[in-house]
Formats: sequence, C-alpha cells, structure tokens
Amino acid sequence: MPKAEQLPGQAFDAVIYHGDSDQLRELCEQVAARDGAIVSVQGFARGETNLLLERLYIERSLSVNTAAAGGNASLMTIG
Repeated sequence: MPKAEQLPGQAFDAVIYHGDSDQLRELCEQVAARDGAIVSVQGFARGETNLLLERLYIERSLSVNTAAAGGNASLMTIG
C-alpha cells in the first residue's frame, strides 16, 4: 500500500487496513478524496485474521443482444 501522500496517484480497487479506528478514519477520508471510482475499505484490528476475501472479488459480465438477429444483424456488433 502506498503512503497516504501517494494515494491520489495510485490505481487500486480495494483497501485492507489493520490498525486503530482513528487512523482508519483518516485513511477513509484520504481514499474518498481521490479521483476515480469508489473503493471499498476494510478495517480490522491489529492481528485480526478474519479477512473477508469475497469483498475483493471483481465480477464481470458480458451480454449479447440477440434481438437484432432477426432484423439488422449489424446491430449485434455494436458496443
């Protein structure tokens, strides 16, 4: 994890933090202030090992519009 002053220029999708609540609050404010997508922050007490790894998964889906098959087939290649 980059240092707090490096956060604005870094690309990341999630944050896992171990430490006290005051520092967690400060980290959340810094993460929220950066440009880009909203990022999930998981805060844990020092030494806690019950991480919620499912929150780190990224789901992607693909949809194909087959309604155009009966008419203008070139519509199926859009997008």
